[in-house]
Amino acid sequence: MSRFIRTAVATVSLTMMSTAAFAQCMIYSQPNYQGAAGVIQPNDVVFFHNNGTSGLEKEYRAFNDPSWLNNLKSSKIAGSCKLIIYEEAKFPSYRSDYRGDTPKHKYDGAGTAVCDCK
Repeated sequence: MSRFIRTAVATVSLTMMSTAAFAQCMIYSQPNYQGAAGVIQPNDVVFFHNNGTSGLEKEYRAFNDPSWLNNLKSSKIAGSCKLIIYEEAKFPSYRSDYRGDTPKHKYDGAGTAVCDCK
């Protein structure tokens, strides 16, 4: 029985440790992947404001996290996903698309981010 428990604990530990490794869109509050780090799961939209809706929540799972407003400076995007950043909190606004690793985003402002993996 103890061997089973050790195997189960090891499996759970490995799963918990590797969750970030499978994330599709990693975001960072500073250039060069420094500062606070966050994960946006595939096909989720995160509003960095509380200004109502934009229509994106009809296509993606929607979340709010105002702590990231204008704080998204770099990103790492895995696989065929792309990170779509809307620069302002209100729509329509300027849009930037990122793929792969981006050590510094073009603009400092970010009002909404989408991890598009469709």
